[in-house]
Amino acid sequence: MRSLRLVCVCVIWLSGVACGATTRDEAQRAIAALEKDVFSDEASQAASVIADFAATSEDVRFTLGPDTAPWVTEEHDRNEFDDAARAMLLAVYFAGNAKAQLARGQPGDDPYPGWLAVIAAYRRIQEKRPFIVPSLEHLAQLQQDGRLEQHARDVQLNSAALPTTPLRPEAGAPPAGTESRTPLPSGRGSPSEPSAPSPPLPPLVATTPDQVEEIGHEDQGLGLVFPGRLPGCVFRGVRRFEPAALGYSVTYRSNTGAEGALTCYIYDKGLPAIPTGGGSDVVRAEMAEVVSLIAPGWKERKGVVEPIVSTADIRNSDRPEPIAQLAVHRITVDKTANISVTVMTGYHDKFLKVRYTFPGHDPNTALRALTACWDAFAQANPIAAAELLGSNTSAAAAK
Repeated sequence: MRSLRLVCVCVIWLSGVACGATTRDEAQRAIAALEKDVFSDEASQAASVIADFAATSEDVRFTLGPDTAPWVTEEHDRNEFDDAARAMLLAVYFAGNAKAQLARGQPGDDPYPGWLAVIAAYRRIQEKRPFIVPSLEHLAQLQQDGRLEQHARDVQLNSAALPTTPLRPEAGAPPAGTESRTPLPSGRGSPSEPSAPSPPLPPLVATTPDQVEEIGHEDQGLGLVFPGRLPGCVFRGVRRFEPAALGYSVTYRSNTGAEGALTCYIYDKGLPAIPTGGGSDVVRAEMAEVVSLIAPGWKERKGVVEPIVSTADIRNSDRPEPIAQLAVHRITVDKTANISVTVMTGYHDKFLKVRYTFPGHDPNTALRALTACWDAFAQANPIAAAELLGSNTSAAAAK
């Protein structure tokens, strides 16, 4: 699932972003620092600043995808070209792209100057770390041949058909006029969480594959199958909430205690006609409410919540509107850190909310693990996966 892997890459650079919107002056200083030396002490902070500016400022627009930033998702020996190098070059791309947009005083994605900046930085990095990235060599060859600028125009013309991720995370507030459309059965925003985090489940005894049922739970109404096992965790059970509008949850926990825990909530809050996908006002409003309750909920347990990605769209090429909404937080309790990932979408008049908790500080590791769980779920539910992704293979999957 290339589009889901792309989301993991987005978090690579977003994970270092400081809280608070970056100003234009701060962004310009960060651009200058990256232009001067990507190896300097200021470069890492500058990369975070320009990434924050790219994600939050109305002065610039970016579209991230395999054709605009191919080195990000390109398969490569991680010992040679690691996540830090990918992220730094992505920040350099934002810097070059943003500089051109700010200079002309009009927001609009401009890959060409971004690529020029990346090629220059790539050559400087190669002087200290001799490795080759084929996609960057291709861009450099196009520039040498005088064809890079035309290639950029071609990419922009075809961007609507690419698996791209516009960098415009939502601010977290529900869209105007949606408040009255969100009744709250029993006075609660979501079934059992996150305003009051559920008590931990008892530890599992280690299991072997032959001890796990093939199907953990089946929702015949939605046509969804929850496998008995997902990568790193096993099915623990179903919990139903009252009133019925709060739906139910399906929980997975690590069978060793070393991996993540995943809970999927399926509910409708009494709302009719919840659209499939993550772009509707009602789904955005629900996600905003869920995110707003995370910090207060963990405060009761003396947890410190650090936003990494407040709210962002997950997109795929075959579906013009977002597939889902994504939020990532680092939660620390008694000096123990976990990454909490929230994904929200609509499916057949229901909200589907996934809360994934993974031990440690690194959001990239958590996102890769969650992507593996998605891949397993998609294999068990090819029709639902095709419908959510807007895939052209829906008919084949249905067979």
